[in-house]
Amino acid sequence: MKKIFKIVLFFIFIGLSLLFMSKVEAPFSLNKAKNYKYDEYFVAVTGYWSDIENINLAELSEKNIKADTSIKADMDNFLRGRANSINYVDLMEIKKGLAENEVAIVKWNDVTPNLKTLSFEGKYLWNKKNAENYSLKVEKETSDASIANAAFKKEHLTKIIAGGDVMLSRHVSTKIMSLGVNSPWQNVSSFLTDADITFVNLEVPISNLFPPPSEGMSFIAPLKYLQGVTDSGVDIVSVANNHTANFGQKVFEDNLKNLTASNIPTCGGGANEKEARTPKIIERNDIKFAFLCYNSVVGGLNADSDSGSAFLEIEPWYRDNEESIKKLENDVRIAKQQADVVIVSPHWGVEYKLNPNNSQKKVAERAINAGADLIIGTHPHVVQGLGYSSGKYTTYSLGNLIFDQEWSTETKEGVILESYFYQKINVASNLTPIIIEDYHRPRILKSQEGKSILERIKSASIGF
Repeated sequence: MKKIFKIVLFFIFIGLSLLFMSKVEAPFSLNKAKNYKYDEYFVAVTGYWSDIENINLAELSEKNIKADTSIKADMDNFLRGRANSINYVDLMEIKKGLAENEVAIVKWNDVTPNLKTLSFEGKYLWNKKNAENYSLKVEKETSDASIANAAFKKEHLTKIIAGGDVMLSRHVSTKIMSLGVNSPWQNVSSFLTDADITFVNLEVPISNLFPPPSEGMSFIAPLKYLQGVTDSGVDIVSVANNHTANFGQKVFEDNLKNLTASNIPTCGGGANEKEARTPKIIERNDIKFAFLCYNSVVGGLNADSDSGSAFLEIEPWYRDNEESIKKLENDVRIAKQQADVVIVSPHWGVEYKLNPNNSQKKVAERAINAGADLIIGTHPHVVQGLGYSSGKYTTYSLGNLIFDQEWSTETKEGVILESYFYQKINVASNLTPIIIEDYHRPRILKSQEGKSILERIKSASIGF
């Protein structure tokens, strides 16, 4: 009997314990829902051509600036206790563009490359080196893990640098023989290496099959000059131009072989048309970037069943060929299936002309509609205007980077493009002016020194 009584008491104890736990622990379990803390980042933007580079806390508090209506609560939180003269407007009003003296604040992932991103208190958000100390942000909390996971992380930033035409023959070669293989690059190498991917148009075949000429319009450079290219941080080159064919098919093929042996990927050239049109894919920060390069200038070696460059048949050297443009569109679509970002670099346009022609504009628009994310033009040997449409950025010509055309100011000047991608979105594309000195050596121009170059580009730009 005592044994049965003990068993009954045991089960009563268990029952009461469970009842107590259900009444007492339930409220505590509700409080155990996980909250995630994250930083919400904001950026100050201005008109693309503005001279403004930075904004500080005092200016943000006191200046009459615009901000996206949806971030009002966050800005009130950030500016708590300080003056606040922010004019809140619809985000689309800001995205359409700003005047050169206007400043606006938007959420970091609402920036578009037709706007110029400013640094805040001297820190530039898109620069991974100082993004850690960037202070235009508010701490937030959420129970939704997906919101926290989508917050800004500097590890998702990729910086792409693109330079214009690089020619290592003729007078440039004479200088290299005297001053060394790194001489052309010495003033820009630190700039070029500060990127995840650096791209240039290599307007010369690299081969020991012929000696480099000291004059004329046919270019070739010895194999040892590749050391300067690799030391400068160049990660990929276009061979889709009119000068890679200057010494014929055998040299063109030797150029491809030598670049590959030096671990420099090539874009726009191959053993046949299919290979020349195959995108060159480079992966950085878990994002795949596909490069497609094309030559539309007479004198190139056009790939068919034999080796050569991918061909784009448009004016001014040919009549616009609809089939050729459709091939490019198809290449872009295929590349978009294989990569996250597609970059198209056509060698096109009219030499020494500031304004892009109608064929360039048409091809840019169609490439963008097919899925291109960025277009980098080369060949005119001078800078040309920019284009912005459907949220995508086009530079029609970067001008020369390393060339010996000292006969005019315009041919000695160029720009280097810095494009920042957050994952697969182009959040900023900036131009840095350069000038070529001593027939071969580009130098970065600072501030007002390069303003005339940017003003020239501005006068021929569309959509900014």
